[in-house]
Amino acid sequence: MPEIVEPEPVADERPADEEGARLIALNMALNGTPRDETARYLSQNFDLDNQEELLDEVYARVERLTGGIVDWALGRSDVRLVTPPERERRAGIVAVAPRDPVAASERLTRAGVIHSLRESAIRLSPHFYNTEEEIDRALHLLVG
Repeated sequence: MPEIVEPEPVADERPADEEGARLIALNMALNGTPRDETARYLSQNFDLDNQEELLDEVYARVERLTGGIVDWALGRSDVRLVTPPERERRAGIVAVAPRDPVAASERLTRAGVIHSLRESAIRLSPHFYNTEEEIDRALHLLVG
């Protein structure tokens, strides 16, 4: 009978890959994961010296971009905000309903703005690397 060889135990080493951790934190923030859950996940899976700074940066950026879209929509009579306005009830995707969503979607598509048209609303998901200028351009295209 062949001898069974047990594998060597693997050291409990967590990677210190800051960029990988940033991308995971970004994905979790965009999906609406509460910050404390993201912090717990990163602590369990990465060895980061600057976890709090990374989370501050990611969550503030997502809020700045999504909050800007929410504020813009709330200040207009020609666009209805579909996404809940309360920060704690929304994720990194913001849905707005312009008067003519099909025409708005066509303008965004021609301009190369990634979005989706669902149930008469335009869904935008600003990414960590989008600039405020790119968001402003998309918002301008939404209303023609």
